[in-house]
Amino acid sequence: DLDLSSNNIESIEEFAFSYLKNLRYLRLSKNKLKTIGNILKNLTKLHSISFNQNKIVELRSSWFESLKLLSSIVFNENLIETIEPKT
Repeated sequence: DLDLSSNNIESIEEFAFSYLKNLRYLRLSKNKLKTIGNILKNLTKLHSISFNQNKIVELRSSWFESLKLLSSIVFNENLIETIEPKT
């Protein structure tokens, strides 16, 4: 598990978590993130992600392509305006 909730995080570099290949649960709730970008890339064992209470405005299908085991996604209380088709 990696819980980075409530840290006032505004951005995360792309591929920042790519070395955590066995990560199953990622919590980035209650931060100030506006985008996810490629931070989830290569996290193929991820089962659960939580991004609630951020400032995310869009969801792109490419962000989730490698997450075949993902069973729980939380994005409540964001500013989502656009959800790309097939997301």
